[in-house]
Amino acid sequence: MPGSDTLPCNHRNNTTLTCISDAADAESPLKESELQVLRSQYLKEQEAQHITVQTKFNYAWGLIKSEQHQNQLEGVKLLTGTSRSRFEG
Repeated sequence: MPGSDTLPCNHRNNTTLTCISDAADAESPLKESELQVLRSQYLKEQEAQHITVQTKFNYAWGLIKSEQHQNQLEGVKLLTGTSRSRFEG
């Protein structure tokens, strides 16, 4: 079945995120520009005081995949709800 090996993508407000096409992509860190797309969407929704579950998950997932330990910790905190984002006041 075509596309059965890919995860769904979030396409909102003309922002297109690259879909994961194989397991190697799922394990490699995002490029800084890709993480910035996720961060921008998260901050935009935060400003509107309505962060969707999908946006929160995407951003946390991107942080966890990072090679930077602090980003990984922040991603886990977002997913577990143990802390507000470092961008929140």
